[in-house]
Amino acid sequence: MNKMVNVDFIIPTADENDILNRLDNSYTGVSEMIPNERAFLNALILRNSPERLLELGVSAGGSSIIMLNSIKDFPEAKLYSIDLYENFYKDEKKKTGYFVDNYPVLKSKWELFTGGLALNFMDKPGIFGGEIDFCLFDTAHTNPGEIFDFLMVLPFLKDNAIVVFHDTSFHVCNLLRKRYLDGERTITNNLLMSSICGKKLLPGNQNAEEFPNIAGIKINENTKKNLFEIFNLLTLRWHCLPSAKQEQEIVLWFEKHYDAYYIDYLKKVFLYQRTVFAGDKRLRIKNSIKGILGAGNIKRLKKLVHKDTIFV
Repeated sequence: MNKMVNVDFIIPTADENDILNRLDNSYTGVSEMIPNERAFLNALILRNSPERLLELGVSAGGSSIIMLNSIKDFPEAKLYSIDLYENFYKDEKKKTGYFVDNYPVLKSKWELFTGGLALNFMDKPGIFGGEIDFCLFDTAHTNPGEIFDFLMVLPFLKDNAIVVFHDTSFHVCNLLRKRYLDGERTITNNLLMSSICGKKLLPGNQNAEEFPNIAGIKINENTKKNLFEIFNLLTLRWHCLPSAKQEQEIVLWFEKHYDAYYIDYLKKVFLYQRTVFAGDKRLRIKNSIKGILGAGNIKRLKKLVHKDTIFV
């Protein structure tokens, strides 16, 4: 491999895979990772022996189970998981993370927070405190999703912490399946892999024609200095808009952790994105009316209005 490639390629060993494979594999039915992605996540944790792990985006708990199993023999390790939704997004009759209940031996190392943004839990006394050394991001995959998530977590990351992003090539998969709108939207984690400063960690055992759909970054002293690259991503088109309450929470929380320049930048971004969404709403209404009335009828109505206006 060319020495100029600033990447470590992770190939799980037989021993590392054996630890993962000791799990009762019923969790694979709810896991949203394929086997080589699960093996990559497991190997990264085993090789780095983190003590304070954070997971953003829990779903049924498939990834939580992998992470908890990986740290079960680390005496001081604990996993904190956060999800915006209290109930499983695919079945509201079930709680977020419900499948972890099937692995009671692992739950002593787990604490789950639901029903809020990451910032609603990050400042809890005695929980995070700037000591996170491993973090998995697997939330919205669309802007501003993980961009905000990463910025919420960054002040709490230890030096040399590892962050992992799932679905880094989700947009590629969607475009190949001719889901063009999803392909245009699901780019967020790929953008972050390109923008966050640090050593890239990629699966080393995938097919040559594939792009990695899970990847990591080992942060360094420059990661927290090179913030503009991350904040600047927020100017790209958003596909969901935080509520007014969430916007206020985000701005107030960021004021505690980031420089005034970035706070001003953030406020401008919110104003811009809300203006874009307002324009989109007017366009959707216009298109809906056009679809109901038909283009021909709209032209005739415009002529009538114009004629009436002339003679008023």
